[in-house]
Amino acid sequence: MRSDRPPRLVPVPPTASALLCAALALATNEIDAMTCSEMPKDAIQRRIAALRNAVKPPEPEAGMPTVRFEFDLPAGDAGDGVFVIHSQRLQRPVYVGAYAQQVAITADDELRADGGWDNLDFLLLRPEAEQVCRWTTDPGHPFWGGSRRLRVTLTREREIDDQGLLRGYAVESIP
Repeated sequence: MRSDRPPRLVPVPPTASALLCAALALATNEIDAMTCSEMPKDAIQRRIAALRNAVKPPEPEAGMPTVRFEFDLPAGDAGDGVFVIHSQRLQRPVYVGAYAQQVAITADDELRADGGWDNLDFLLLRPEAEQVCRWTTDPGHPFWGGSRRLRVTLTREREIDDQGLLRGYAVESIP
């Protein structure tokens, strides 16, 4: 039965994200805490280097759709951090660069496969602040289905809805 009321949200219990931690090679306390966690500057810099090496932007071809993400995080809050959009389906980042409130990504055939469904993780790595912020959500979304604009609302705390799904951000199509 479908209900028009929003899902009930509760804080994430400490063991709910163990599988996600393993997938991202993180310590459990990194993801079970609030959105941001502390990490030594040198460890953040090593992670940034590894992520930059892992990103493989597609070769742009005529007619390839572009997905434009719009984020609600004020640029000042990001500071000089490195922003990452990580595809769970591809198991690698699709964007590693400066945080911008608007980021455009060309969707190649690999991203568009299976209707473009994916689970994305958004990370903000701030070496000077010794801080890593992460937003992730369990339910997938057809991010890469074609050219579109998507508004991504990043939450301050991870929550679990009444269906047991982790919610760290919300996605809305912009007409």
